[in-house]
Amino acid sequence: MEVNLDYYKLFYNVAKYQSFSKAAEQLYISQSAITQAIQKLEDILGGKLFYRTTRGVVLTEEGKNLYNFIEDSINTLMNAQERFEQYKNLEKGKIIIRGPNTPTKFILEKPLLKFLNDYPHIEVELFMGSRAESLKDLNEGKIDMALLTLPTQYEYKNIQTIEIRKLELVFTMTPEFQHKYNVNINTLDDLNKYPLILPRKGTKYRTILDNLITVTSDCKYEAMTELVQKDFVDANLGIGFLPKDLLLDDLKSGKLIEIKLNRKFEISLGIAVYRNDMQNFATQKLLEYIKNYY
Repeated sequence: MEVNLDYYKLFYNVAKYQSFSKAAEQLYISQSAITQAIQKLEDILGGKLFYRTTRGVVLTEEGKNLYNFIEDSINTLMNAQERFEQYKNLEKGKIIIRGPNTPTKFILEKPLLKFLNDYPHIEVELFMGSRAESLKDLNEGKIDMALLTLPTQYEYKNIQTIEIRKLELVFTMTPEFQHKYNVNINTLDDLNKYPLILPRKGTKYRTILDNLITVTSDCKYEAMTELVQKDFVDANLGIGFLPKDLLLDDLKSGKLIEIKLNRKFEISLGIAVYRNDMQNFATQKLLEYIKNYY
């Protein structure tokens, strides 16, 4: 007959403390419950495990042999349970995150720093990757969270996407560039009169821009990341199309100028994760931090 593992755990504690009452105290259960469990275990095994004495209980020869066999296994199980509690209490854990530069910076940066200050024992791996690669890795269990621009299409049933925030995009230039080219822009088509610094083709930014105007400027630059595009703008090379969040300090100080047009340009930023019942403890908590921050 298969023995309930709880019986072995109770037997181990009675043998360890050489007392039914002390074992009951340590396990927060009644002494009668332990007594009944030991009797049941003895019935199943077909022999006595303890002798009762005035000082407590003493293992029989068969009981000593059983104790020697299960001691390491019980300790291993108890250590495993303790380790699980550490993960549950966020004293241990690991989150692997992947995504393009834009969502990573404008969704994750600030809430992640607060999370890591509160839970310094959580290990985080963060690396760049395309939307398609990130979703594929998430579906295969290689990562815990994918950062992406929305909307996005995929056919993975165990994945959910969550919109976190809108990101405003603006056209910008330096005062020096404005003066050099005597810039006067009233419509989107007027942008083609001047050198442009463009997002790389295939990006969400570029798709938005291409849906707005047909770029015919004789002088244009393409750059992979927002930071490189901003460097080009700062160097007076052209007009950029960039996240306003990236420019706030420079716009406030007058180092950059926002080109005002009669419309607002936005993209949605979000997160892809497993369904709620498939997320590890650390990922659940970080997602909570991100949602609360925004």
